[in-house]
Amino acid sequence: MLRYNTRTGLHSMTDGRIHRASQNFITANRMVRISVRRSNGTAWPVWQSGRDFFVEGRLGERYLIRVENLSTAKMEVVASVDGLDVMDGRTASFAKRGYLLAPGQTVNIPGFRQSSDSVAAFRFSSVSDSYSERRHGDTRNVGVIGVALFPERGSSPRPLSGDDRLRESADPFPGNRFATPPQ
Repeated sequence: MLRYNTRTGLHSMTDGRIHRASQNFITANRMVRISVRRSNGTAWPVWQSGRDFFVEGRLGERYLIRVENLSTAKMEVVASVDGLDVMDGRTASFAKRGYLLAPGQTVNIPGFRQSSDSVAAFRFSSVSDSYSERRHGDTRNVGVIGVALFPERGSSPRPLSGDDRLRESADPFPGNRFATPPQ
């Protein structure tokens, strides 16, 4: 879970006891990396206060959620923003379907899916102007991004090692791409 708010809101929520953690949020025994990205692709900084993690947003700015599978197993990623499922914009639940990620694969989630071709973009907004309020009249969960991870049944996921990463880029024909002409 990542919470988001403006700078003033973050300091109010944490009584000023907050420090910069990183630009990524790594979870699930270092098997998944989550970041919140600006529309230009750069990561918003992640802040920490106690055991809670926060992203400082700016009103009106678009963002996307990037999830990277750093494990050796396929993972299903079920994500929510403001208590709404990113796949359908309705109340989020662990029972809903999500994105499937192969080992080493990344998904960028730019908004609430409205069809296979379009999304309602994520934007940092005030509580009263949030998608949740405008669409459902509900503000109870505004300010929270949730990501639930489910490894493939029967798998024993572990973090990808350096050897695994080398194997991902292995080339079966590293030499010349064309046959040499006869002499």
